[in-house]
Amino acid sequence: FVGQVKSYAPQQGYGFIECPETFEKFNADVFLHRNQVENGPLKRAMKGDPVRFSVEKNKAGRPQARNVLRYVPGGSWVPPSKTFVGRVKGYSEQKGFGFIACDDTRNIFNSDIFLHKNQFDAGGLEKGCLATFTVEVSGKGRPQARNVSRFVPGSFSEAAANAQAEAAE
Repeated sequence: FVGQVKSYAPQQGYGFIECPETFEKFNADVFLHRNQVENGPLKRAMKGDPVRFSVEKNKAGRPQARNVLRYVPGGSWVPPSKTFVGRVKGYSEQKGFGFIACDDTRNIFNSDIFLHKNQFDAGGLEKGCLATFTVEVSGKGRPQARNVSRFVPGSFSEAAANAQAEAAE
């Protein structure tokens, strides 16, 4: 389901998600527990944040959110485990960030993927090299590279990597 955070109180450890589709089915907003926020990929929740989630009934029979992820309106949902291959398009040592170009992620997010210095260094990357990565959407809704490593031939579908690399050049 897709909805938006209606409320979230970190001190109390819960909030609610509003979603017309789930409201029609359960006649209630969806309960959002702290574990789905702070211990999941979401990390924080603020009123109005768009989210994608699944629903389970809790012990009281009320709808409770599970697998909560930030949702990018207009973009497709990307499983956090999906690995992409792209080319390090640019990197500034002085600024501590760069970008990865990848057609598959560009089709989803309509932008290059932000590459932080920590990911760049951990992946042993250099400008122009191919890299594998997953994508995490930041609190501001921007795609960021995670689990970055230098592309090793044979470690990924080479046909897919070659096609993505040629398109990113």
